[in-house]
Amino acid sequence: MEVKTIGLKILTLVLLMAFVEVAVAEEEMSQVELRESFLQLHSRYERAGSNSDYKKQLELAIELHPMLKEINKPRPISLYDFTLGIDHLEQIIAFNESQLNLNEMLTQYYDNAIRETGRENNELAIPYAQKFMELSDQLYGNTSHSSIYARIYLAHLYSLTKHIQEGLVHAIKVKQVLQDHRNESQLFIDASLIEMNLYFHNGEFEKAIKQGIELVTLLEESGRKKTDDYYNIQGSVAGQLNAVKRHQEARVHAGKALNTKLPFSRSNEPLYVRLLLQYGQANVGLEDYEKANQAYDECLKMIAAIPNFSPSERLSTMEEYVPVLRKLGRNQEAEQMEEKIKRMRFDLPLQKSRFAD
Repeated sequence: MEVKTIGLKILTLVLLMAFVEVAVAEEEMSQVELRESFLQLHSRYERAGSNSDYKKQLELAIELHPMLKEINKPRPISLYDFTLGIDHLEQIIAFNESQLNLNEMLTQYYDNAIRETGRENNELAIPYAQKFMELSDQLYGNTSHSSIYARIYLAHLYSLTKHIQEGLVHAIKVKQVLQDHRNESQLFIDASLIEMNLYFHNGEFEKAIKQGIELVTLLEESGRKKTDDYYNIQGSVAGQLNAVKRHQEARVHAGKALNTKLPFSRSNEPLYVRLLLQYGQANVGLEDYEKANQAYDECLKMIAAIPNFSPSERLSTMEEYVPVLRKLGRNQEAEQMEEKIKRMRFDLPLQKSRFAD
């Protein structure tokens, strides 16, 4: 082949690569602009909802829907759930006076349930949530956004109060309704997470782990790896695997999530801390103390940087780190940390774990 021909082919390839790079950059910029436009319009949509201006909200929702379809995954809002929301608004607008009165009762039951949940009176919240669900079924149908959300909320309350079977009924029902739309539904993820927690609370660890792994696969296959959900579920799966001494698998799950490099935010920093902790615990179980040391060290640095992080969880992480330091022969550091732990115990407020369901 002549040198001239080779040179032309190389030049063509270089130009093609440059074109592809420009096209990718333009696509990324287009996506950024689209997301920003969507979020700005969505804030108006939420304001209309806050003012109970359902006609305006529906008008904005119809404008938002095609924009949402064009946004690459992970989308800021799940597409199918948003579609259900449009159906919900269309129903409200068509209500007669009697139906509007029932909708007002529904809202009151929901507000009462939320009030009791906020006070951690979860048992007292359940009857209100039950009424909220029943009226949602009556007004909107049992496959509506309102009904699905009510069942998820009720299942969550049953999880908090350890009413396992009652919670499973509602979580499984939601998953059945949304099964065909699971790739585009946050509600499906929420119901699945509650189902996993219910199995775990009931000591059905293998079922909980199986459910968690299925969720991980769903998020990976539906383009939702770089999400808080992925961090949360991988942390739960790793924790459950560590609990049954399957430390190698736990390390793999925690490590996969840590390697996604999700940008930090106030919502996912505690989830990242939990992943580091589970990664550290897995390495302790595998007697890989060097990797455990790296995980605990990074974990404590992150905890120190998170405002209002639970002192009790910081303390327990330090207590787990001490034997790792001793295994590495770093006895002086271990003793210093033990002294710090003693000082912290004198002024330790009782706090609920941020990792509780």
